[in-house]
Amino acid sequence: MTSRPREIIAPLAVITPTFALGVVMAKWVELSLWWWVVAVSVCMLIGVCLPKIRMVAVLVGVAALGGANLALRQLDKPIPYDQTISATMEIASAAEPASWGGLHADARIISWRDSSAITSRSNRLAKVTFASDTIPPIGTRIKCRTKIRPIAPSRYADLMHSRGFVGYATLSKYQPTGINHTLRSRATEIQQAAIRRLEQLRLPPDDRAVAEAMVLGYRRSLSQELRQEYADTGASHLLAVSGLHVGIVFVLVNVLLLLLPALPYGHIIKNVIAVAMIWAVAFISGMSPSAVRAATMFSFVQAGLAMSLAHSPLNTICGAGLLMLVAWPEYLFDISFQLSFAAVLGITLWFPVAYDRVRSESRVLNFVWSAVLAGICATVAVMPLTGYAFGQVSLPGVVLSPVVVGLAHITLICGLVWCIAPWEWWQGAAEAIISTSVGLQNDIVGATARLPLCAVEWNPSATTVTTIYIAMIVATIALRYYVKPQTETITFE
Repeated sequence: MTSRPREIIAPLAVITPTFALGVVMAKWVELSLWWWVVAVSVCMLIGVCLPKIRMVAVLVGVAALGGANLALRQLDKPIPYDQTISATMEIASAAEPASWGGLHADARIISWRDSSAITSRSNRLAKVTFASDTIPPIGTRIKCRTKIRPIAPSRYADLMHSRGFVGYATLSKYQPTGINHTLRSRATEIQQAAIRRLEQLRLPPDDRAVAEAMVLGYRRSLSQELRQEYADTGASHLLAVSGLHVGIVFVLVNVLLLLLPALPYGHIIKNVIAVAMIWAVAFISGMSPSAVRAATMFSFVQAGLAMSLAHSPLNTICGAGLLMLVAWPEYLFDISFQLSFAAVLGITLWFPVAYDRVRSESRVLNFVWSAVLAGICATVAVMPLTGYAFGQVSLPGVVLSPVVVGLAHITLICGLVWCIAPWEWWQGAAEAIISTSVGLQNDIVGATARLPLCAVEWNPSATTVTTIYIAMIVATIALRYYVKPQTETITFE
């Protein structure tokens, strides 16, 4: 008889998907906030009065809370399209050249007023094109009169709406009213200073562009050809500071501080330093949404390690996801959010079982297998979403991922150290290391992109993607039921 392995207690692995289901229901069925509040109240009443079905009532109530959360975010009066409005906006991103000419930036609409002269509050974003040659710095508040144009219905429009964007606007005249020095504006200043430090290194243009993207999340120097090669090989995630980059720093800091808990208060100091470094990476990348999401997730993981909860990383990751959805439920429809969590969950659920089957006495070989298996688990986990969002998948990317991720470790760590300590005595070494690692990475990606079957067209429907993930979940549950992992804790070998 096959013995059942010890179950890992992860209540948030049930609560978080249930909450997300409520958000999806609210997206499909537009009900007022009061209906969702009534549903939550009824579920609470049933849970108290009928103990036999309390668990069912609680889960339905959690789903209703998810729906209520999304409905609460949509209470703002919708901004009318193609009508002149008076608006107060705050610049939320640095200037970028627009493909249609001029400069554009993201701007948060603080308030607006139409012909009714009633001022309405807002927290939505718009892609704003400026007719002038300069754009006010991040945090600048401006008053203007403009029209908001809708985003044409498409998957891109769905993505932008999930990120809080309502449309496009063009400004020929505006009046600055002051600067709000936000955390994002300070982070952008730090990012620009770090970019100038990377520019001190004598690197080829493509190598510098990739280094800036990987280390600082600055992608404006990337050529279209380079972007396409990374997209075709499924390595685009390397060009934005995300879970991979923050995860590298997370592992490195924990390894370097492994012996610190032996000192008085060392356990506390270690975790404080680790969380500080995690958020430092997000800060130096300009506090981009993907970096903030990754920093939040790994802060939860670090908290789990601090409280000896390493045996349940699934619970920790689901807790991070729940916190993000509570803060902004529309993240659920953001492909970046979906890809990030699919990759992390794939590694969390599949890697321990696979690694235990090949682990040996050699630490070097174990490290190689760790990189290979982690890359395969993450790639397989995101493949259905990649096909749905981008219409293609990269089969060689499964093999390519461990190699480029290994090179990414070198580039990221060396680049961050140079940005923090740009001392002249080691500039030559920094140039050689970054140029070699990035150059080799670009060569591998370019050669792979030229393979005949590198990018395979695959555009599955939402139903197909859902079916595939349901099958993955069923297979994972069966795998964890019948195969007992030998390693129950997170270790840093």
